[in-house]
Amino acid sequence: MINSDPNYWIISAGDNERDYSELFLKHGIMLIGPGDYGNYYENKEDYCKMRVYRLRRFVEEIKPGDIVILKPGMYKRVIAAGIVEEGRNWIENELENGYFYTKVFSDVEGFSLQHGRYVTWHKADKPQELDWWRGTIIQARDKLLPIIKPFAEETLRNPLVKPKRIPKLPTSTTNVDLIDKLILEGFSETQAILFVHEFSRIRQLGKWYEEQIYESGVDLSEHETITFLIVPLLLALGWSEKQLKIEWEQIDLAFFEKDYADTDEPMMILEAKKKTKPLQQAAKQARHYSQKYPNCKKLIVSNGIKYKLYKKIDSAWKYKAFLDILNPFEKHPYDHNIDGAPQLLADLRS
Repeated sequence: MINSDPNYWIISAGDNERDYSELFLKHGIMLIGPGDYGNYYENKEDYCKMRVYRLRRFVEEIKPGDIVILKPGMYKRVIAAGIVEEGRNWIENELENGYFYTKVFSDVEGFSLQHGRYVTWHKADKPQELDWWRGTIIQARDKLLPIIKPFAEETLRNPLVKPKRIPKLPTSTTNVDLIDKLILEGFSETQAILFVHEFSRIRQLGKWYEEQIYESGVDLSEHETITFLIVPLLLALGWSEKQLKIEWEQIDLAFFEKDYADTDEPMMILEAKKKTKPLQQAAKQARHYSQKYPNCKKLIVSNGIKYKLYKKIDSAWKYKAFLDILNPFEKHPYDHNIDGAPQLLADLRS
């Protein structure tokens, strides 16, 4: 229900390189970060020290009955309007004002977005251009309010987007799970155990890189990502150096069925990105490169820590599996239609 005198807010779902507005619409929510300290009210002092003013605004100032306008990423357009709800009892310990904290959204295209509010969304008939892009969450006032208010009033007359329940975190993947899965895929027990040993080493290295990036602000280069994180994983999965070509025909990493020859066509393509870069754009690049190679049936995008696998099904690329080497799960954390660590590694093996 709309307040008698609601405040109007604009939230950006992403930045210039990533857009997760569909996630907001799918579950009837809006999300914000950072959330590494935990629940806002239980760790308010720590968040205040970080001076993340947008988080205080999101949790304390937005009230049920306020109106929110949704922007995809940092694009200068708005696509939906919604009414902030009270709690739905979907998440443990959620508050009456609809605030909740969940680890399900600890990684949304590289962002930690564990703080959430419920929103009844209504999609606009067509996006409206908006010459205003600054800030993750802002209150519409002064010159902006007369522009936003008519858009909201018109859009809220449209049918609501029925929300799907937020899933629970899937089961974590253990070393035993990985061994069992690889044996089912044809590895010998010894091969599977050796792989898990190497996988553990790569995980420790990945964790060290994350800590170094956090402390220094200096990202890994794509060369370092491929050399120290990605290729060792591929070799452990049974690929030979003779089957791999780095920086081949603009492709970061090309996979070949047999030892490489000049006339060969890749059966799989990997596009690598720096650790701090999102993988959404990398997937578009990989799909573009694959158009020249009809026998290419799989695409991988990775920053060395996270992997997304796409398969060609009926001439269309489908997102099929996800792996976070630091936090491997049986399924994708918030989309259980996408497989997790065991299946991605099985699909990635030679």
